[in-house]
Amino acid sequence: MFINEAMAQVPNVAPQATVGSTFGSIGMLVVFLVVFYFLVFKPQADQVKKQKAIMEGMKKGDIVVCASGIIGKVVKLHSDQVVLVEISDDVVVRVEKDKIAEIIEKEHYVKLPAKKEK
Repeated sequence: MFINEAMAQVPNVAPQATVGSTFGSIGMLVVFLVVFYFLVFKPQADQVKKQKAIMEGMKKGDIVVCASGIIGKVVKLHSDQVVLVEISDDVVVRVEKDKIAEIIEKEHYVKLPAKKEK
């Protein structure tokens, strides 16, 4: 009852965008893009740079931590993509270079005790 009367009083004119609202929308978009850049793109780019530096700086004898958490010593740089890592005495595994999470200091590396013969 009252709704029909209220709707009848509203003219059928499309709302016009004002200059202030257009600049406000563009401003909010710019702010969103800047925040998105610093929260997503920049940290990802920094991580890629760090990983590339690890891959290029790896050499024989380095103590590395794989992405899976396995710690070992680089025995040989097999190819551009693969390294041989010794994880225990006479146990050598092939690991892709990009799966090496970090290179740690030799002081932090704990060598496992040798097996005792029975």
